[in-house]
Amino acid sequence: MSVVLKIAEQYRVGAPPQRCFEIFTHLRPEEFLHSDALIAAVESSNVPGGGQFNQVGAMQNIRFTDGTVIEETLTEIIEGRKVAYRGRGFTQPIVGWSEFAEASFEFIPDRDSTLIVWSYAFTLRDGPFMKARASVFENVFLRVVYRRFMCKTLRNLSKIITLRETVNASR
Repeated sequence: MSVVLKIAEQYRVGAPPQRCFEIFTHLRPEEFLHSDALIAAVESSNVPGGGQFNQVGAMQNIRFTDGTVIEETLTEIIEGRKVAYRGRGFTQPIVGWSEFAEASFEFIPDRDSTLIVWSYAFTLRDGPFMKARASVFENVFLRVVYRRFMCKTLRNLSKIITLRETVNASR
């Protein structure tokens, strides 16, 4: 029986949702994903066949400096509101226990700003010691390592959006 473990983080950005969405959908993963001693940096990303990662069914490969290649498939786009995708190919310690992950970025209006909510649902591979593996995955990987990664990535994204909004407003 598969186990699904979820996590979500949010960050407020001082720009309207449509603008946050527009900026986000034109970024490449290597421009905003956080990296450090625990999370390898994105080395490159590409869309097989040279297309764009902007329509449901589109795929992109994200190569990390540790050699991992994650394949992402765009599963849903709601213009100005949401981008959802499925990732597979995780091989790093602990996260390699997952068969795939479903994730989304949502852009929620909040007065004169936007609440960006990034959520993940990791489906763990069936196998021995599932209860113990699920506990380690949730309490070590999700609550410590991935939460930190998500918060720092959202902070990076906020800085990029704010900077681009400032430059756009000064024109």
